[in-house]
Amino acid sequence: MNHALAVIATSLGILFAISGCSNGDYDDLRQMMEQQVELVEETSTKLTSARSTGDVVAEVDHFSAAMDQLAPKAQQLGAKHRETIEAISRGRIPDALAPIMRRVNELETDFSRAAAGMIRFVGDPQVEAARRKFEQAIQTLVWRLNEARPQNP
Repeated sequence: MNHALAVIATSLGILFAISGCSNGDYDDLRQMMEQQVELVEETSTKLTSARSTGDVVAEVDHFSAAMDQLAPKAQQLGAKHRETIEAISRGRIPDALAPIMRRVNELETDFSRAAAGMIRFVGDPQVEAARRKFEQAIQTLVWRLNEARPQNP
């Protein structure tokens, strides 16, 4: 009986250790994604309420600068978690990243709508330059790193 309890306790310990490690493996990636999601949420709100080209340019400059700061770490994490990023792009999301990916999916529609709002200021050279910076910055979002890489047919 004691031997059976010891085997069960050891098995549960191993299971919890494996579960803990697998979640811990994604902590750095999840934290980066959370930082980027917060930035995207903030930018979506500000672009939606932009009243002038100056508002748009200022927010895109802020977003681009913040993404530039996060980009080296995001690229490093993208390399470290290459297989995970590729799996995410194919719809296979690790359980540990499911909550943040739900936020990403909810946010993508709002973010696209907010970015499309820049169309109100089409033709303004400052907004056009800001839009190009914006598109480059978007490519450094962790969940899009796989999309940024050229794919072999």
